[in-house]
Amino acid sequence: MIVNSPVSDWRPLPRKVEIMTGGSPPPPQILFKMEELGFGVNHLSKLKARQGVQHLGLEEVDIKDPVTTESVTPDGSTVDEIMLRGNTVMSGYLKALKATKEALRGGWLWSGDLAVKHPENYIDRSEGPVERYNHLWGREHKDS
Repeated sequence: MIVNSPVSDWRPLPRKVEIMTGGSPPPPQILFKMEELGFGVNHLSKLKARQGVQHLGLEEVDIKDPVTTESVTPDGSTVDEIMLRGNTVMSGYLKALKATKEALRGGWLWSGDLAVKHPENYIDRSEGPVERYNHLWGREHKDS
């Protein structure tokens, strides 16, 4: 990896080089080191910035009341279930009709995960923080 190479191997960059990653973000120390080396990392992941557009390829993700299936008010505090639908959502469990019927109802995949929707329209899971690279992500919400 570039950031772990010996300093004697480093060469100046002729221009700023933009890096893109997918999935989980690299450890913070890697991102910060790459930035020091002149790589453009200002929009790599949630560690540096939040994506300002909807998720590409996923038709709908919403937080809904599981009883009424109404969307919750995006107030950052109302906790309900994450529901998804679209052409990238599974069509069922292999050889598990009962589980499929429980998970897919009313055209939505009922995730079983609890979350809140913020006024800026992003979702924050309530299962508790996710620990990666000794850093806590997200925040814990209590179901009232």
